[in-house]
Amino acid sequence: MTFELVVLSLSTVAAVSILSSAVVWALWPAVRHVLRRLTPAAEWRALFTLSCLPLFGSALVLAACFLPSLGVTADHCLHHGLHHPHLCLRHLPHVAPTLGALAMAGFIIVRATHGLGRAALGLLRSMSTARTLSEAAAPSTDGIRVLPATRPEAFVLGLLRPALFASRGLLSMSDDVQGVVLAHERAHMKRRDPLRQLIATAVLGFHLPGIADTLRRRLRAAAEMAADAQAADTCRDGLRVADVLVQLSRARRAHPAPGVGFVGDLEVRVRRLMAPRGHDVLGPPALGGMVVASVLSAVVLAEPIHHAVETFLGLLG
Repeated sequence: MTFELVVLSLSTVAAVSILSSAVVWALWPAVRHVLRRLTPAAEWRALFTLSCLPLFGSALVLAACFLPSLGVTADHCLHHGLHHPHLCLRHLPHVAPTLGALAMAGFIIVRATHGLGRAALGLLRSMSTARTLSEAAAPSTDGIRVLPATRPEAFVLGLLRPALFASRGLLSMSDDVQGVVLAHERAHMKRRDPLRQLIATAVLGFHLPGIADTLRRRLRAAAEMAADAQAADTCRDGLRVADVLVQLSRARRAHPAPGVGFVGDLEVRVRRLMAPRGHDVLGPPALGGMVVASVLSAVVLAEPIHHAVETFLGLLG
């Protein structure tokens, strides 16, 4: 693969990522309206799907562009002429990358590096914090790592093997408060929310900055509300979970927890618990079906996609 082909490939990824992200941003008011009708877990899945859209879409388009050169569909590169940019493994580009193509390639490199860098930094911080707290914590019989702190605190740290930390201050509170908080944190463990957040941070690097920040905030809020909902199911009382949220917020008004914590977006979460609602859509079968349909569509439309992308790359000059 030549330098010219790498630049054209990155330019394609950038173009599809920018377009996908811009569409999400333009449709965001309508998307928010739809999200309000979903359960917290379904809202998280929808937001994560939107977060992955630029990366998945650009990978799909790029793969479709290379299919003709692999003999999957008819090869029409030569119809564009020898001096047209060819996104093809057989007919390599005959011209140097334009400034437009270089700018697009540079943009996506910076954005992707930013996302991966944030994810890597978050991973290192999580590992360092988990290691430090594990040394200071005393394990208990029910799998909770007890921290010698008087401030009521509970959070989950760890990616593949998440661990639950709780302070002595929390464990000295009433059984009612403990039961709700620990049910919430165990829901985070079951959902593997620390790992999910890390993946979301990485893929959001392919979005435009503004919509990436919005999706990141909404994903964290949806994860908390999904854990609230599971805690309410465990305790069989959403009002009890809402009451504990208020109690714990009053007890700790300082800094957020170093991991996936319990208190945050208090007003929204209490309202959601007081009036549970939503449709549970976009489960694994539906998402799997969407992926399969997208891949099949890319294969069927490989030739027009290839032609359209090469025409766009030609316009960058």
